[in-house]
Amino acid sequence: MSWRYCGDQIKLWRARAGVSREDLATQAGYSYESLRSMEAGRRKPSLHLLQVADEMCGAKGILASGAEYLKPGGAMNTDLTWFKSSHSGTEGGNCVEVAATPSIVHVRDSKDKAGPQLAFSPEAWAEFISFAQASGSLS
Repeated sequence: MSWRYCGDQIKLWRARAGVSREDLATQAGYSYESLRSMEAGRRKPSLHLLQVADEMCGAKGILASGAEYLKPGGAMNTDLTWFKSSHSGTEGGNCVEVAATPSIVHVRDSKDKAGPQLAFSPEAWAEFISFAQASGSLS
């Protein structure tokens, strides 16, 4: 599952940035077919590929942070320490929880702890927090 997730992310970012599969494969030192297999989840994407794709696609660390998903235990590690947003009320509503590691900031719905999580690089998360503070969303 994590191979496919990382591969999907590479493919989405590559398409968004207008980078061809051939160009990415060449730059990363892989054949076109090897990259295709990684994007389809049939082969494990390498850290090197994630780093090259991150740079070529302007992902600001988001793709490179996907390496956590490829490690044993990976980014969905249950040993994470989750913190509920101080802006979340006690009445339910829209609540998020955050768990930070050195390379990934995880975000989940506090009402669906087993549900999907978002993963951001610390740099992308810091940009989001700065934007939210500047817009008055975190007053």
